[in-house]
Amino acid sequence: MLILVTGGAGFVGTNLIKRLLKEGHEVVSIDDYSTGKKENHINHKNVQYIKRDLLDIDPNDFNYKPALIYHLAAKARIQPSFEQPEEYIRVNYEGTYNMIRLAKKKNISLIYAGSSSHHSGKFKNPYTFSKDMGEDIVKLYREHFNLRASIVRFYNVYGPHQLTEGGYTTLIGRWIHNIETNQPCFIYGDGTKRRDFTHVEDIVDGLYKILELGKYGHDFELGRGKNYSVNEVAEFFGIKEEVVYEPGKPGEAQSTLCTDSKAKEILGWVPTINLEDYIQNGIANFNVIANDKPSISFDHFKTQPEVTYNVNEFKGFTTEIDSKLDNDIWSGGDYKWKIESIKHIINKLKPKVIVETGFATGRSSTVFLNFCEQFNIKTKMYSFEHNKNSKKHADKLSTYFNNFNFILADTKSQDMINYLKDEIKKIDLYFCDGNKNLYENDINAIYPYMNKGGYILMDDGWHSSVSQLAYKIAKEKKINLTLLPKYERKGFLLGPI
Repeated sequence: MLILVTGGAGFVGTNLIKRLLKEGHEVVSIDDYSTGKKENHINHKNVQYIKRDLLDIDPNDFNYKPALIYHLAAKARIQPSFEQPEEYIRVNYEGTYNMIRLAKKKNISLIYAGSSSHHSGKFKNPYTFSKDMGEDIVKLYREHFNLRASIVRFYNVYGPHQLTEGGYTTLIGRWIHNIETNQPCFIYGDGTKRRDFTHVEDIVDGLYKILELGKYGHDFELGRGKNYSVNEVAEFFGIKEEVVYEPGKPGEAQSTLCTDSKAKEILGWVPTINLEDYIQNGIANFNVIANDKPSISFDHFKTQPEVTYNVNEFKGFTTEIDSKLDNDIWSGGDYKWKIESIKHIINKLKPKVIVETGFATGRSSTVFLNFCEQFNIKTKMYSFEHNKNSKKHADKLSTYFNNFNFILADTKSQDMINYLKDEIKKIDLYFCDGNKNLYENDINAIYPYMNKGGYILMDDGWHSSVSQLAYKIAKEKKINLTLLPKYERKGFLLGPI
């Protein structure tokens, strides 16, 4: 099927075209490139990109006959609309009317991208007014002139290909850019405004289901159904204490939240991606090196890494070490990718000295030691633990590895400080639990003995105060930091190596 996508070089359009090509369709994109980018072009034989203003298209002289128009092209964002209301009305209303004329002339179905700002009132700002005018003309022609069309209102979209610079950025895109470039992040108002952030992949899924099921004649709402305050988003990014508060801006709604269930009932559409997970995945994949800025990647692996080991053959990795250990979890479940990630880091870093705190049952120690042996790395490993119950596991592990040292000492104690200072001196890799705030003492005790260019590998709890402290220390002390979230869906193969 041939499909026309207006705004095809933009944010949502690029993601939609990827899906359409994957489903076997042919695509023509029309974009004026005011915000669309040539870098978004997809190199595929079944897509063609045309640079043109929508109002320059003559329905009587259009050489293509698509079965459907996805009309996504628009002047977006509220604040710029106050500066150029005429242009917003021209593009968002007159451009939409021209696409309706094309659809009527050639008997083409149409899906119009509306906005959730509709619910804040048509006269709230010029952007909302212009988008609502587009909705009105679609409804008029749908009701009286047999236009086969549906309207889809998007809620605060974010994700791959979002704009990150300029006046047309979203909050998420702008903050990602500012964090990467060490610029301040701003909150306009007191940060209590709430937004229903919806990932672009979920938006695209809803758009495609309308085509797939042929559900025209409806007004759909595509929103996650959960909203967050701007202050909460700052906390997700770990920048709550660093944001700069500025006076609020006009035309903004206090809250957006999708409560309409029509998309679920008619399309079977269910959004699956959470904002917090998305930010966690990105923050969890940063690297702090020397004076370099942290680079944050929000491009996630979609498959579990190939596993090339048998955890049940690991020395010491038996129920003798931990009577509660479920080997199925480590060898075939959520932790499989984590072990593969540790293997990757050990192989690349080849650490001579590893320090671990929070020993517990010794599972992670066993993984480190087995991989060091597998790669013939002469490593000394030191594990500090203040829980006496861990010693029995450590004693058993010491029977397998003579390079393993267990020290029963609290990180607050002078004994541990003396051990670090006199015995260990320099650390290549420090592995700790980031899930509990009590481990802040561990970080503070260990980092002075880290080699420049050494690594802190933190397990779980990226959002805790421990990981925020680790991030701060890594940045200031020129130490590399890798966060290793617990589940595959929250991180996959992470780290700077």
